[in-house]
Amino acid sequence: MRRFCLFLAAIAAPIPTAAVAAPTTIALVNATGADVSALEVRRSGTREWASVPYRAASGSSGGVTFDLADCSWDLKLTLAGGAALTYNNVNLCEAKLVTLRQKDGVAWVDFD
Repeated sequence: MRRFCLFLAAIAAPIPTAAVAAPTTIALVNATGADVSALEVRRSGTREWASVPYRAASGSSGGVTFDLADCSWDLKLTLAGGAALTYNNVNLCEAKLVTLRQKDGVAWVDFD
């Protein structure tokens, strides 16, 4: 009887599976005080930037889709007038709304 119970416990145990991340859309709010003319993204720790469709007037928002197999991303905004802001190691897992901020050239994000 004991062997039978151990057998049942073994087959009832959860089977580990690889996590498969689906593309997720994150709302990015432009709270930089300037219009955004371009957005580039890359997985943190990589070198290649990829342009993504996102243009937002100051105070507005838009959705950007990320593959969240990796949580940590770098975001680079180009503002109207040509200035660039880089947000490094932004953890997008479990975030649905990310507010991009800056003051005097210092960039940070708030999560909601």
